[in-house]
Amino acid sequence: MKQFKTNQIIFSIMIIGFYIISMFLVNNYTTMTIVDAGMMTMIMIIGLISIYVSMMTSLIVTFMLTLGYGLLVIFTGTMDQFDPVSVNYYYLVVPSVVCVLTGIIGFANENYLRASSSFKEEYEELVRIDDLTGFRNRKEYDLSLISEVERAKRYSQDLSLMVIHIESFDDLNHLYGLSQGEKFIKHLSDFVIETTRLSDQHYRIEHNVFALILPNTNADGAALLKERFIKEFESLNIVVKSNQQKLSIEIDIVYESYKSDMTADEFQKEVLDKLEVEPRGGYEEDN
Repeated sequence: MKQFKTNQIIFSIMIIGFYIISMFLVNNYTTMTIVDAGMMTMIMIIGLISIYVSMMTSLIVTFMLTLGYGLLVIFTGTMDQFDPVSVNYYYLVVPSVVCVLTGIIGFANENYLRASSSFKEEYEELVRIDDLTGFRNRKEYDLSLISEVERAKRYSQDLSLMVIHIESFDDLNHLYGLSQGEKFIKHLSDFVIETTRLSDQHYRIEHNVFALILPNTNADGAALLKERFIKEFESLNIVVKSNQQKLSIEIDIVYESYKSDMTADEFQKEVLDKLEVEPRGGYEEDN
């Protein structure tokens, strides 16, 4: 929006500059009448209308101006007060030309603003999303958690928060390589999406930590979802390159249901504190 306004100011300065130059030239090389001054001022106004309002409005003003000036030329010519000369035809043509040209500039400026805004929105949307999992990032998580807590408090709705922590993820990357670690993360995130509802919100808040905001979900619902995750993680069969070492992938799954007196920070702290005391779900991978 700032660039759009800047462009408008630049175009306005150009139009006013042309107006001043035209007035100077006409005044120095011919006899300027009040009609000349009025027409040149109106031409400048037409250009500004096209830039700031719309080409359609400018066209209406141009039509009225051209019609009025044409009638003036015909009337004064018929009364033999002066003979129409080239400058008269200039005033009949130039307003329309200025209207169209400045209208195109204004339209292009609007398209630029629209394209820039669209690009900005798409870029902001992309930077909020983790490329590998499709989950939203930590910044979005913090904002959404506050919003969901306020909604749960206002409407007395159930709300649960679940955190999945892959404790041995760094060991997995070290032993089998980053690509295999990413493969595991992708498998896990796909299962999370398939298992949860459309209304549930998924976030990757750290490279090995996922958070699920579960609207309209009480403690029983969160516990059931945890059991489904544990069963899946115990049966995972991730293919990695041949290695004789045995790796135990340890996964913590903790959850908490919202209580009406909690703030978003307190709610989150209740969950994260459990990471140190909750039993771990895990599975062992033989290679």
